[in-house]
Amino acid sequence: MSLKRILLLSLVVVFLFEPISCSRELYHRGLVRGKLGNILKNTQEIRSSTIYQRPEEMVKKEDKLYQLYQRANYFYQQGNYNLSLNLYQKIKESGQNTETLHFKIGNNFFLLSDYQKAIDSYSLAIQLDNKNTESLFWIAYSYYVLEDFGQATTWFNNLISVDDQNTEGYYWLGVINFNLSRYRNAQKHFDKALLIDPDNVDVNYWKAIVFYFLNDYSSSKHFFQKVLEVDPHNFYALKSLNSIYKENII
Repeated sequence: MSLKRILLLSLVVVFLFEPISCSRELYHRGLVRGKLGNILKNTQEIRSSTIYQRPEEMVKKEDKLYQLYQRANYFYQQGNYNLSLNLYQKIKESGQNTETLHFKIGNNFFLLSDYQKAIDSYSLAIQLDNKNTESLFWIAYSYYVLEDFGQATTWFNNLISVDDQNTEGYYWLGVINFNLSRYRNAQKHFDKALLIDPDNVDVNYWKAIVFYFLNDYSSSKHFFQKVLEVDPHNFYALKSLNSIYKENII
């Protein structure tokens, strides 16, 4: 099997199963849980959350909202996103209007693969804090999943304008440009990501791919080797390097 064939197959897997080693569904769920889903685990944390606006004179209402929020968090942790979403929406219907609430509703919509409603919810969070990098990222990434690369590019650029050290923003701009066969532009974005995080496995892997499609096989080999320095068992880097040697193209 030729290297280009392996790379194309691996790219299919990458596009459908982000990142390389995880299915897209598991990646979405794991990333939202890990990166965004820091569920509040005790009463003190929940009561101090910005989602929990509590007029001191409304103790009974407060306790009811607290119970709803606690249950919503529990179902979210258990992966029951429909129940979690229903409970968060009840909190919203009670008059709560906070960035955190809209963000959590957006997470549930995203995990239920309702990406447009996720975008709508994240947008409400942005209206309350237009510099929130998490909401900016997930709006951009939701557009990417919908394959609306124009909107995804706009929002990833918005993310970078707020945080110019955001590796993920440059990384996904690189991926988008690669999808559009703009290899030189992709390379520029990956370079910016590597200036921030030189050992990032995914960015180095994509750099190797870009160089391969630019027919710069020596540089491609270098970046595959860089991947293996950080992740010695990376399947795709090992497979690609093996094919380079077999084909004697360098």
